[in-house]
Amino acid sequence: MCAALAPEWFELTGETATARAAEVDEDEILLDAADSCPAMAIAVANAAGEEIGPRP
Repeated sequence: MCAALAPEWFELTGETATARAAEVDEDEILLDAADSCPAMAIAVANAAGEEIGPRP
């Protein structure tokens, strides 16, 4: 689901999606991908290290 929502941030290899980069600037699409991840496998933190995604 994350690769379909944010292909610039995630790459689908077989049945597994991987992040294209470990660190990126904050992006609403990236936060949406974290919110939508059915496995809750995406965590987004801001520059201060505070977790901002997935959102409640």
